[in-house]
Amino acid sequence: MRRFLSLFFALFFVCSLSFAGALPVSKMQNAVSGTTQAKMQARGFASNDPRWVNTLSNVGSVIVGAVAGAATVTALGVTAPAWATAAAGAAVTSVVALTIDAAVKWIFKPDGTVQVGDNPASVNTPAGLIVPSKIYFSGNVVATSPEVACNGQPYLQGQLDSNGATWSKHYVWDGTKCNGWQTNTSADGKTYPEFLSGNINITVSSGNTTLCPGISLTATAGKCPASNFPEPPPAPVKTVSDAAAALSDAQKAQPLNPQVIADIANHFWQEAASSPGYNGLPYDATNPITAADAATWQATNPNYWPTVGDYVAPQPAPSGGSAGSPFSMPTSATPQPSADPAATPSPGTNPSTEPLQNLGPDPGIGAPSLEPIPTAQQILQPLLNLFPTLKNFSVPNHNSVCPKWTLHLFNRDYVMQDHCPLLESIRPTLYSVMAVAWILIALFIVLAA
Repeated sequence: MRRFLSLFFALFFVCSLSFAGALPVSKMQNAVSGTTQAKMQARGFASNDPRWVNTLSNVGSVIVGAVAGAATVTALGVTAPAWATAAAGAAVTSVVALTIDAAVKWIFKPDGTVQVGDNPASVNTPAGLIVPSKIYFSGNVVATSPEVACNGQPYLQGQLDSNGATWSKHYVWDGTKCNGWQTNTSADGKTYPEFLSGNINITVSSGNTTLCPGISLTATAGKCPASNFPEPPPAPVKTVSDAAAALSDAQKAQPLNPQVIADIANHFWQEAASSPGYNGLPYDATNPITAADAATWQATNPNYWPTVGDYVAPQPAPSGGSAGSPFSMPTSATPQPSADPAATPSPGTNPSTEPLQNLGPDPGIGAPSLEPIPTAQQILQPLLNLFPTLKNFSVPNHNSVCPKWTLHLFNRDYVMQDHCPLLESIRPTLYSVMAVAWILIALFIVLAA
């Protein structure tokens, strides 16, 4: 019994130490690392290639370096860098649609701030429009739709107290009614979140002949002047921390857009590959990680895919880890909930890292003898002597006699020899012509073979 208890407590102590040494791995780490590994595999590289692990280590080091100079995010009393601030500080991309439907859109500014959404389009119309017969109005504001009649209301402002606090109010159409939204500002310039403050009625009228879209505008000769609605306010510009705090719980719960993961993996892999001393796999700019690649990894590992909240949440240093631990790249081929910092990644099958083997005493075998290296003349000699008899071939001299014919006719013999002096006079020419003819015949015979 005593041995059993001793063994139990020993195992418990060892297990406690092993769990205490494990560092958590976030979904962002798993997604960026997994997507990068999937691209390396798609390019034909094997996981036992020493450069495989080196690539992930170098990418993680570059991300950690970017985090060192990144802004922080505060949430639930925790202030630390986030993946969003790391991406913003490294200028990964200027426009980020956090969700697939682009319902949450951030535009990073050069100063590190974030514009939330696009700037709204102008609500004003040019001069020369015909007077609309159907109008929507409230007070002296006239429009051709209830939305513009509401949103085009003049901005209201006033003083809250004698200390210098002020308020401002604008109206926004929600689809059914025109709501007023008020913002209060203290005397020291602090702006408080806007809140709902009443609503106004929008009236519809038909048969209009004089009123034009705008504020107190009428037609001249049946044509309207340019409208004078106040332009809608530009999209708010906030710090990353404030923009993250403004996200609703429903927005934070949505899956992160795969394009965000692809942009992060591409940017930091490319930056790592261009760093001095890089010993990982090369980055191929013609074959980058795409949103489709990230979406494929997401479909294979849905439980490890990050949400918008994971992207904007602060990442404090875990117990036993450094500030860069939440941004390092896990090297496991499968997603992991934790990583043991004491585990050294396998360097693969690099022979330079393997221990030397003792093969026994030297048998004293000398170096093998090698034949002398042949010269170019010796290499070509078999080809040059392929047909030695042809080298000494010459056309033999041939003496010929001009043929003569005898014709017996009418009891007389006629000798035909007048052509001989003619041929003899052109002997050199005939010799040359026939030599060329025989050469051509021989050439055709060789080529035909």
